[in-house]
Amino acid sequence: MTYKELFQLQIIHEYSPDIIENISLIPTIETKSTIKKQQFLLKKTSRGISILVPKSNTKTEEILNFYVFPKSNEIIEVTKIEEAEDNTMMLFTNKTIGLEVNELTSQIVKKEEAVCVFQALAKITINTSKINTDVAVPAYQIPFKSKAIKWKYYFITNTNDKSLEITTRNEQLNFDELNFDDEKATALKFNFPGAKIKIFESRGLIPITKKPLKDISLLQDKGILINHLPNPKISDQGIQILKLM
Repeated sequence: MTYKELFQLQIIHEYSPDIIENISLIPTIETKSTIKKQQFLLKKTSRGISILVPKSNTKTEEILNFYVFPKSNEIIEVTKIEEAEDNTMMLFTNKTIGLEVNELTSQIVKKEEAVCVFQALAKITINTSKINTDVAVPAYQIPFKSKAIKWKYYFITNTNDKSLEITTRNEQLNFDELNFDDEKATALKFNFPGAKIKIFESRGLIPITKKPLKDISLLQDKGILINHLPNPKISDQGIQILKLM
C-alpha cells in the first residue's frame, strides 16, 4: 500500500528549538483506534509528528485528537500558558473556516484528566474534512511561549561616586536604576559593611531563552566596564549579583 501525507503537527517553543525533544505528541485512545481502523500511519518527525493516509483514500472525515505532554520538569518551568490556571489547558484546532493552511486557532479550556507522567500542556483537535491536500499539505504549528520575568542586577561597589549604566545593542532592553533599597539590597549591605549597592531593573518582562542574550553591557563613567553581563536565571527569580570592588 502506498501512502500520502495528510498533515503535520510541529511544536515551536520560544525557549529553544531543541527543547521539543522533551515534548511528546500522543494521540488519544480513540484517535489511536481511528488511525488503526482507517489504516493511517503516524510517523515521528524532528519537530513533532506526521499523519499519512493511503493514496486511495481521497477524502477523510475524521476527528483526530492529540495531547502535548512535557517529558521533563524543565519544560514546565520555562513554559508560559496564556492566562492558564491549574485547572485549564490550551486547545488548538483547525475547525474554524477561513484560516490559512498552516494556522490553528487556540483557546483556554478546562483541563482534561490526561496524564502521562506529567499533566498535558495542551490538546490538539484536527478535523480532517477541513484539509485540502490539493492546495498544500498543512504543517500545523503549535507554539509555546517562554515564561517572562523582570531582570534585576545588584552591583556591590566600594564607592557611591561612580556612574553606572546598563546598555544593550539597538536598545533592545531597557534598565532603570532604582533609588531605594529593597530587602535584597539591605541584606547585601549587612553582608558587605561599608559597600554601596546599586540596583538596576528591567522596564518590562524578559522571556527566558536557552541561548543567552548578549551585548548587555555595563558602563562606568561612560566607559565599558563589563562587555557582556550574565543573564539572570528564572531559578534565581531574575536576580543577578555582581561585585565591582
